[in-house]
Amino acid sequence: MARLQAGLGRRLLSAGPDVDLSLRVAELSATRAGALDAHATELRRIERSLHDGAQNRLLSVAVLIGASRRMVARDPAGADELLERAQSAAEQALAELRTVARAILPPVLADRGLAGALSGLAANCAVPCRMDVDVPERCAASVEATAYFVVAEALTNIAKHSGARHAVVTARGGGGRLVLSVEDDGRGGAGGSPRAFGSGGEDGGSGLTGIRRRIAAHDGGLTLTSPPGGPTVLTVDLPCGS
Repeated sequence: MARLQAGLGRRLLSAGPDVDLSLRVAELSATRAGALDAHATELRRIERSLHDGAQNRLLSVAVLIGASRRMVARDPAGADELLERAQSAAEQALAELRTVARAILPPVLADRGLAGALSGLAANCAVPCRMDVDVPERCAASVEATAYFVVAEALTNIAKHSGARHAVVTARGGGGRLVLSVEDDGRGGAGGSPRAFGSGGEDGGSGLTGIRRRIAAHDGGLTLTSPPGGPTVLTVDLPCGS
């Protein structure tokens, strides 16, 4: 019985002779390495944002409050002015902390879903943007976050570098897949120069490389078509359940 079961398992579960599993293992190893690099880059970005922004603001709040305590007896008016500056610095620090928190995992995804989150990105885009979203079922939270950041990065680059007059974002869900498309009528040539797609070019987890790494971590696919003169079309295919 054991031999029969083992033979049946080998026939049903083994890869065919035309399947090279070594290539798949190498691909998954590279994907994992890229995902870890992207994660480390994102952690460094968050650390810089906290250190250079909110931490410095909070330090100035502490200094201003200390100075106002020393002045309150001999110069109440001056102490009150310092307290106002401290309050302003605290409010700026709070705003920066909220910005960093939204960059980690946008709460709008949990509140409004992917369709609402993408609509918010389109509404805030400097280039007029039309949305066409048909995603009847929710995807995994990590997939929705990846889709959100991909569209956010694409729209940011359209506004900064493309010279486009309008853009279109399309999202379709079904059959266990999520397909995104971002199109603009700009000058084209995206991906052909360091600043054509992304403020940092293809390094450091920003721009096109950052998008590729996010998508590869989910075993998804990306295609970019951008002939000189446009239009530029970025298409992303993600599995919904990753």
